[in-house]
Amino acid sequence: MYDLRQYETTLKMRRPELAIYSDIIDAILKHGTKSQTKIQISANLEYERMLRLVKKCKRLVFLTKNYT
Repeated sequence: MYDLRQYETTLKMRRPELAIYSDIIDAILKHGTKSQTKIQISANLEYERMLRLVKKCKRLVFLTKNYT
């Protein structure tokens, strides 16, 4: 099984896109959809990038509820 957190071992490696989606979904499950700032901080993303990726998650049907 591939560990999505494996990217953290090397600082020069970029975080895989699937790991970012996983972090966003984990943050939504943890904090709910009310606080976008908490989701942003928990997923370790810039605000605009977080919004863009959440929209992409909805397009890919990773998220089914109306988020924004």
